[in-house]
Amino acid sequence: MPWDSTNGLVFDKVLRSNMSADLQTLTTPILARLENVTVPTLMGLRAQVIHNDVHSGNVMRRDESSEEVAGLIDFGDLIHAPLINDLAASGASFAENFENPIAAISALVEGFHAVLPLEEQEVELLHDLVLLRLILTIELLDFLLRNSDNPGVSREEFSSIVETLKRVAALDPMEASESYRRACGLAHGKKPYTIANESELLDRRAIALGPTYSLFYEEPIHLVRGRGVWLYDADGREYLDCYNNVASVGHCHPHVVGALAGQAKALNTHTRYLHEAVVEYAERITATLPGDLNVCMLVCTGTEANDLAYRMAQTVTGHKGAIGTDQAYHGNSMAVTELSTCEYPVSERPDYLAVVNVPDVYRGAYQVSGAELGPKYANLVDGAIDQLEARGHGTAMFMCDAIFDGYGILAAPPNYLREVYAKVRAAGGLVIADEVQSGLCRLGDHMWGFEDSDVIPDIVTMGKPMGDGHPLAVVATTAEIAIEFATKFSYFNTFGGNPVSAAVGNAVLDVIEKEQILQNVHDVGSYLANGLRQLAGRHDLIGDVRGKGLYLGVELVQDRITKEPAIKEADHVVNRLKQNGILVSRAGHLGNVLKIRPPLIFARPHAELLLDELESALADC
Repeated sequence: MPWDSTNGLVFDKVLRSNMSADLQTLTTPILARLENVTVPTLMGLRAQVIHNDVHSGNVMRRDESSEEVAGLIDFGDLIHAPLINDLAASGASFAENFENPIAAISALVEGFHAVLPLEEQEVELLHDLVLLRLILTIELLDFLLRNSDNPGVSREEFSSIVETLKRVAALDPMEASESYRRACGLAHGKKPYTIANESELLDRRAIALGPTYSLFYEEPIHLVRGRGVWLYDADGREYLDCYNNVASVGHCHPHVVGALAGQAKALNTHTRYLHEAVVEYAERITATLPGDLNVCMLVCTGTEANDLAYRMAQTVTGHKGAIGTDQAYHGNSMAVTELSTCEYPVSERPDYLAVVNVPDVYRGAYQVSGAELGPKYANLVDGAIDQLEARGHGTAMFMCDAIFDGYGILAAPPNYLREVYAKVRAAGGLVIADEVQSGLCRLGDHMWGFEDSDVIPDIVTMGKPMGDGHPLAVVATTAEIAIEFATKFSYFNTFGGNPVSAAVGNAVLDVIEKEQILQNVHDVGSYLANGLRQLAGRHDLIGDVRGKGLYLGVELVQDRITKEPAIKEADHVVNRLKQNGILVSRAGHLGNVLKIRPPLIFARPHAELLLDELESALADC
């Protein structure tokens, strides 16, 4: 049935390739969100037999002068589908026939809801589903106009529907959803945010938050909402988010938001009471981990996770010494800040910390490739172990990311972690994998970054992306280590592992499974990395492209021979991209690496848009 919005025809590449360039430009950004966020959520909503084509031409009145509806005709499109699709089909018709689409659809919603009450998630998706119906209509009619002698529609009628899509696509989705919610009695009639003067807001922020907080970009963005891979400012400007890994499965994913709201309405407390969702979440996390990593301790942030992991290592080994990597960041508690070597000068490092250089094939001491690289850098750990022994601390742990972000997005080379782990364990220490940035499918081949190196840590820490924006973090370890730690300490965290956080965490795992996130990261990440390397072939400003999955770095240099960092150019590119609606950031100890780390639902059209705008920004340098 071609008019079934859920059968995926609207995303068909052959059908879309027949469309004009103008129509593809109009519809592609919308479809990226619909495919990755809207339709997967839609499939979980209540379904029944629906008419699927209730528009003005199919409605019968009592007589020509009557407003009373006598019935419907044309049941040829009748299907079993999500109930809300019936309302979306009618909404698309109303949008075409009324000057104010939001007001017209809101009236439709109010009448529908009075007879058959709508669920909140159905109302939340309605705006997107109206867009979906309009795009499907345009695609099918465009195909008929191009390929049929009797298409059943005129060019004028087709143009009218295209103009309707343009008007609906230009609407504020938040405003539309809020209006539909009010029509159902689900809102209080207030705008979801108040737009303040940005200059005034900057002054207020400086006073209220103090000088330690910084802002991105030369001209800061006043963001008010997000959806999928898109962020929106107070003026309604749309930005493609190529930076925020916290919103792992997309900003405000309906399934995650629904889980959060549903559990918050039912109960929120701590882990000293039984709650099935908390236990289920721990079980689902450990099921993704190799070896004997089968115990979870639930906390709120990556900082708390790494702080607890260090405490556990000290307790279990009886040592205090820690080995970290140069330019690392692991959090902002007192202990973890001292492990975060990017945060303060070398001269201030505590004596219980020994630091090793990261394996950097581009600028490091050993610029070799293949099997040699890992062992050469791993051997530096021997000196760190000796330092800690000489200082009387011994070795409690080695902690590192699977990708060295602070040094400019460097992936661990083959055999590096395997050899480091063996050396640290031989010295009596534990090995800790900080998966706050590289975990949860980010690198594209495995759920967790350390799995790329075919190793099993003693402790794994997780944070940022676990809750899709909700504060949720995890420490995973073996039963043996957990039991030994418990002989000296009990652990309790008022908010860590609360039922709302567990519901959110479970919802994120649902999305990862149902939307095949790992495969998407692999495919889109490979496509994007290849596109960046092609850019490097055309722009000498790019010295190196590196990283993995959807965690990529582009190092900019003044000269490819001397590798002099192009810091001003990197800053210019970041701000130029922002001006053109693309958000990336800078990384690396020299400040010349473009950091590309979008939500995991990033799709190929998004990658193409990023590559096009990046080429334009590079050409402008």
